[in-house]
Amino acid sequence: SFDELLASLGEGGDEENLDILENLEAVMSTSAIATLSEWLPSLRDLFPHLLRRVISDEDLVSLADDSQRRRRNNDMTSSSESAQSRLHYIFRKLVSALSSPERPLLIFLDDLQWADNSCLDLISSLLMDFNHINQFGIADDTPQCFLVMGLYRDNEVDSTHRLSSYLETFERSN
Repeated sequence: SFDELLASLGEGGDEENLDILENLEAVMSTSAIATLSEWLPSLRDLFPHLLRRVISDEDLVSLADDSQRRRRNNDMTSSSESAQSRLHYIFRKLVSALSSPERPLLIFLDDLQWADNSCLDLISSLLMDFNHINQFGIADDTPQCFLVMGLYRDNEVDSTHRLSSYLETFERSN
């Protein structure tokens, strides 16, 4: 999981991990880190100095409690389309910050037949929205340095399953 990956960055004091953390801090805004820390609590441990600028200690504890409740209830959906677009944007930014030609990132997703629409939308945004490349100052000829591998049980996914429409879109996009 991304949270485990982020936690491992904080555990290792080697130069590569420090470079990744510096890149994350340079690329991600404080508000983006605060937003993602609701779903990736390790960000709170990696960047407490940033979060304390905008969030009090009491709010940090409340944020941690809220994010644990959401994860227990699997409540990762947002009622607002703009909030969902923002989440997609900052997640793409996180993936871009974590990956580079020197450190390509492999995202392995198992049992996609059980993914809900909000998760499938996030995956689709990561794979299909290439407009974020220029937003990050990446030249057009720079390759994206991540690969997404998704597995699902084809005997559980028929033409009416929610995953089918996403798979068809991915196939059509080549």
